[in-house]
Amino acid sequence: MSSHPAPVMAAAAVALACQPAPGLAAQSAQSGDQPSGNPISIPVTPAQARAEVALTRRLNREQAAFAERQLAENAAAKRAREAAVAERAATIARQQSEYEAALASFESERARHAREHAAAMAQWRADVEACKAGDISRCAPITRSYRPETG
Repeated sequence: MSSHPAPVMAAAAVALACQPAPGLAAQSAQSGDQPSGNPISIPVTPAQARAEVALTRRLNREQAAFAERQLAENAAAKRAREAAVAERAATIARQQSEYEAALASFESERARHAREHAAAMAQWRADVEACKAGDISRCAPITRSYRPETG
């Protein structure tokens, strides 16, 4: 948020507007005249009125420029946030897609391993049964380290 002298200037303008003109206050006090109607009102000269109008217009322009800058900053911040949110959503979608692909690959590989294991176990059980039934060609080969128990 940018700082701007407009609020300070506005406060100064209000303070100045509330102050009576130095010459008018002295004249009123000396003559004892009170303006009719509102006892607080002080006559304003045309030069003072022009100066006040000019000051008001300048302050209004400054405030309008400040408001425009602030609106532009807000719009830019909104666009930046929306872009960041969209980028994050795209990242999440990409990561989710990658995760799902990796999970599908893992599950496919696990299923393949399970099928291969089941087939190998079925073959082994069939070979053991055939060996027990006397089909020596399906018996496991005897290795040197194999020594049957004697007893």
